[in-house]
This record gives sequence, C-alpha cells and structure tokens, in this order.
Amino acid sequence: MENQDATFTIGEFGRRAGVTVRTLRFYEEFGLLIPTQQNTSGHRMYGLAELAKLQQIQSLKFIGYSLQEIKRLLEVNEDAFSQLKNSLPLQHQLLTEKRDELDRAIEAG
Repeated sequence: MENQDATFTIGEFGRRAGVTVRTLRFYEEFGLLIPTQQNTSGHRMYGLAELAKLQQIQSLKFIGYSLQEIKRLLEVNEDAFSQLKNSLPLQHQLLTEKRDELDRAIEAG
C-alpha cells in the first residue's frame, strides 16, 4: 500500500494485506469492512481507509474480541483514521495485558 490514493481489487488487497478473499467477503457480509469505492466494472476497490479498518479488526480479533464486539466498536465512529488514532492507546493496553497474561502462563508452566 505504497500510495495513499492507490486502490486495489479484492484479490490484490487480500494478497497485500495477508488475508483471504473469503475473509474479506465475510467481513463485508457481516458489515465489518465494506469497500467505499467501485471501479467502472463494478468491482469493489479497497484503499488506505479499508487497510486501517482491517488492521483494527485484526488487532481486536487477536486480543480476543468477538466479531460482534468488533462491529459494535467500529460502528461508534465511521471515520477509519480517527477511529484508528483513538483506539491505538486501548489496543496497546489490551495487547500489553494479553502479553502479561501469556508471560504468567509461561512462567507457571
């Protein structure tokens, strides 16, 4: 995702973001990640805003949020960049807590 204006088809976006097309389609059907652009052929186009939102989804999923919880969190504020900026401290805190929990589990083992 080199260029801020760059847009990609679902396949290109999935390859670059490291997720499957199936996952992207599921997220769209679930209402988590809906591309805002289409090309002249009607194909979904993904850009930087969708990348920011996908990163949020993946981070929140990693720390244990369900897709329903993630959807609720993302619906609070539709502006992906603002949402990402505002959620970074929370994501950092939750990841730190998860790391500490894993460290304790490893030490106990």
